[in-house]
Amino acid sequence: MKKTILISTFLLLCSPLAHAQWEKLPLYSGHADFLVQNKYKPNEVFAVIKRGGIYGSTDYGDTWRAIVDDKEQLGWGTDIADFEVAADGSYFVYVNNALWKSKDTGQNWIKISNKFPSG
Repeated sequence: MKKTILISTFLLLCSPLAHAQWEKLPLYSGHADFLVQNKYKPNEVFAVIKRGGIYGSTDYGDTWRAIVDDKEQLGWGTDIADFEVAADGSYFVYVNNALWKSKDTGQNWIKISNKFPSG
């Protein structure tokens, strides 16, 4: 069953039905700045918290796991600007004027380019 997802200023909430009660999802820091749905696997949803990390769900938001929950550990000192999922399942993150890629669902990241203009 698909869920309706709402971005709030402080919480990411979901409801299995339009008239059901809303519940807080277990995201650990900040609020969700934007959501990304995997267009190749619609059951996969990602909540991006620019200053906190990336969280993913493979069951339409019933459960969540941290993909990146300490961006400073990876050297990402600034806000996450964009996150995308490729057809092969690779994750791409644009942060600090560089593009990063993970081929293993966020376990390891490599910087693939830092030749982007600022702005």
